[in-house]
Amino acid sequence: NGLNSAITKCPSAAEKTRLHFILGQLYQQSNVLDSARSHYSQALKASAPFEISFNARLNRAISGGGDKLSRDLKKMLKDAKNAGYKDQVYYAMAEVEFNENDEQEAIYFLHQSAFYSTTNTRQKGMAYERLADLSFSKRNYVPAQKYYDSCAQVITDAYPNAETIRNKANNLAALVRAVEISQREDSLQRIALMDEKSREKFLKDVIKQTKEEEARR
Repeated sequence: NGLNSAITKCPSAAEKTRLHFILGQLYQQSNVLDSARSHYSQALKASAPFEISFNARLNRAISGGGDKLSRDLKKMLKDAKNAGYKDQVYYAMAEVEFNENDEQEAIYFLHQSAFYSTTNTRQKGMAYERLADLSFSKRNYVPAQKYYDSCAQVITDAYPNAETIRNKANNLAALVRAVEISQREDSLQRIALMDEKSREKFLKDVIKQTKEEEARR
């Protein structure tokens, strides 16, 4: 109520824009999403600083609002002035897909966010952490450890939960080594039990698959 009153009394258009953005954040944190979207929309004025207008568009889409706002994020990817911020746009697109229960698409966008985070190590860390938490929640400990480790390598001590992330990466490392050794031993034993013709075909298929994966990478 105090901020709404301040907006009404504020003579400065720039200050009103900032107050609308702050209110949008507060409503979003309180999960009052209709009000959040309304204030983010009002923060998108022609005179708004780039940082406010950029983040207002991201947060407005994350707060819901259907396909129209989702398409707005895709337009942001094509806008030349956002070229250096694709990592943040892709992360927002991932959040939208999580809200829509499309986990596979969300995971794809998180990978894109990490890929385009060339200088913004915090954003890269956020993408890796989200991927790690998702894998860990499903007890997929091998990819979880690798994502936590990737996150630990790029974040600084100022990153929230930095120590927790590093501990998870280290604690899971021994488990991952044991799992990978076990899987390798199982594979070797299966190969050893094959007849010569089947073994030769299997190895050719492995080589072909390896070359295809290398070409894709």
